[in-house]
Amino acid sequence: MDLPVFGAAQEQSDTAGEPVSRQRPAIAPELRLRLARGLRIVTLIGMAFLILGTVVSLVQVGDLPRATVPPSDLPERLLAFDAQAIVSLGLLTILFAPVYGLISLAYGCLRQCDRLYAAAAGLVLTILVLSVVIALATRGA
Repeated sequence: MDLPVFGAAQEQSDTAGEPVSRQRPAIAPELRLRLARGLRIVTLIGMAFLILGTVVSLVQVGDLPRATVPPSDLPERLLAFDAQAIVSLGLLTILFAPVYGLISLAYGCLRQCDRLYAAAAGLVLTILVLSVVIALATRGA
């Protein structure tokens, strides 16, 4: 579904002489496809880590992982092939997908000189980042 950009309509006639409204899509189709492909890949990678961590936990412990690992402990526990660390990495990857999508959208719109959509993506990204910062700052209070 192409979203129209208002004010971009041009009146033309079709073969029957009726005026036809033509509007350019809001976001270029190649950018939408590249963005969808990237989001699909990031989500599949996250799901693969979740599945792998669940399988490792079932094999090693015989039960599902019950806790997540703090990001500071993640590298050393991943090297030890810890199931909880693998599941935590999967969750972090899936949580990173919207951030990746907004960064990719803003960059793609800037490359196509579409400042309005780049600014909108940047604003949403700023709100997302600020909400995480505020949540982390008020968590201890």
